[in-house]
Amino acid sequence: MDQITRRQEIIQDNFFKHLKSKGITMSAYALANDLDRTLLSKWKSGVSNMSPEHIYQAASYFNISVNELYYTKNELLRIGAVEAGFEPQIPQKIKLFLNYKPFLRKPVILIFLFVVISVIVSFVAQIIKLNSDYFMIVVFGMLTVSLYILIRYLKRREQFIINYTDDIYYEAKPLKQVSVKLNIYSRIIMFILMILLLVFCILLFTQLEASIAYIMSLYIVVMLLQMMLLIVSVAHIPFRFKVVRYDNQLDGYDLSLLLLSFSSFQFVYILFTLFATTLNIPILILSCLLYSLNIIDFINISKYYNQYEIIFDAHGKPPQKLYQDK
Repeated sequence: MDQITRRQEIIQDNFFKHLKSKGITMSAYALANDLDRTLLSKWKSGVSNMSPEHIYQAASYFNISVNELYYTKNELLRIGAVEAGFEPQIPQKIKLFLNYKPFLRKPVILIFLFVVISVIVSFVAQIIKLNSDYFMIVVFGMLTVSLYILIRYLKRREQFIINYTDDIYYEAKPLKQVSVKLNIYSRIIMFILMILLLVFCILLFTQLEASIAYIMSLYIVVMLLQMMLLIVSVAHIPFRFKVVRYDNQLDGYDLSLLLLSFSSFQFVYILFTLFATTLNIPILILSCLLYSLNIIDFINISKYYNQYEIIFDAHGKPPQKLYQDK
């Protein structure tokens, strides 16, 4: 049943790709083929599937073979290779994959690294703050560099020489059903905490001297950026728990990593730089809650992605693991 559903998705995806490439609207296609416009909308949303007659009609309309609607690009390459007596020795290419396995298994290591970097940056901020009002610019510069280094060198690069007709993909077999609702709720709670934190920071901003008001404004900009990332992450949640991935990045993990870095830098910076203000206690409490939720979310998503294995699907052979983890 799943295979039939997947095949229908491929057919209808190919159909709408051909519509788009030829610049034909759904209304124009429906009119030309004596169809109801709402039927095409149902195909697009997945509510209804194309019948064999509709598939043949579409192939004739686009002046293509039925196979071009029925198969994916890789499947067509395989069919062509078999029909042409293809020999797989020569047309090979190197495919690069980014392996997160060490950090997926031990996400606490990354959390520790973020805290250490944040503490160091906060100490440097205190030293610069004694002599200059421009310390915040230096702090953000250091945070940007440290975050780039972490993300840039976090991934272990893996190269594989494969036949261009073969597939390499990630496959996960969850031990238990993942609760998407729970992740959405946690993101909503984090967003509410960010709004409260923003309100307290704006109140603090009104009490600051003009000479350092711009410093808090930079911090508020960072919080707004994090709130935007939270909104994006909520929309992204349904896609990060897919069982099979054909791309070479775990995007949901990257987004969680970025959110964790923002929250850890904010938490430690507030701890070191706002300790003398009257509004420090509510701000610190909110920051603690926000950081704790980010840590829990990051550990959960790391455990989930740790279940992914790189699978090699060679033509004519059953799928198998591309390599064994050390």
